[in-house]
Amino acid sequence: GAALKQEAFKTKWELHIEAGQLSEALATCAIFNQYYPDSPLVADALLGVGKINLEDKKYTDAITVFEQITRLSSASMDIRAEAQFEIAKTLEIIFQESLAKMDSVKRSDALKKGDSASIQAYMACAQRYAQSPFAGDSLAKVIDYNIANNDLAQANSLLEQTFQDYPDASFLDGMLMKWVLVAFQTGDYVKARDKCNQLLLEYPESKHAET
Repeated sequence: GAALKQEAFKTKWELHIEAGQLSEALATCAIFNQYYPDSPLVADALLGVGKINLEDKKYTDAITVFEQITRLSSASMDIRAEAQFEIAKTLEIIFQESLAKMDSVKRSDALKKGDSASIQAYMACAQRYAQSPFAGDSLAKVIDYNIANNDLAQANSLLEQTFQDYPDASFLDGMLMKWVLVAFQTGDYVKARDKCNQLLLEYPESKHAET
């Protein structure tokens, strides 16, 4: 039966992954996808392969696999969101490793330009998969980037948009803490205090409450 065959394929690529035979695992996934294009199992397998490539510092291969997942119509929204988040994370790692190889002058210039590639990928994750568990972390990365680059107006705009778009999100306590920082750095101490009070009132058990 089809269900048994799908489980057999899944077992086969998991064995290849466990043995470190990534090319064989990918080939098995590709054949599986031809036979069962609507199965959600393919995305799970590819996500595992992509993460192994990332751990092995095969960054180009990892991004290729993650991009493939984002195009899979059979993949759930959360899996596609995770794949997009992993693309951004991989690009961020590439940027950080490139900085480590630069002399102080080039590193300073690179930091001034910023890591725009990963930030764009994080923003894409937040915008395309707004209801996913990865939207909050992605937005936090973009806002931190704006704060680090002293683009406080953009950071403030993103925070306002975040509270409009995600009124019931679980990550809003962290966003309030960022808003306190942005308001304080722009000299709006009344707003900074108001956001502190809002955080304490609405999220008394938050890890940011003591701060």
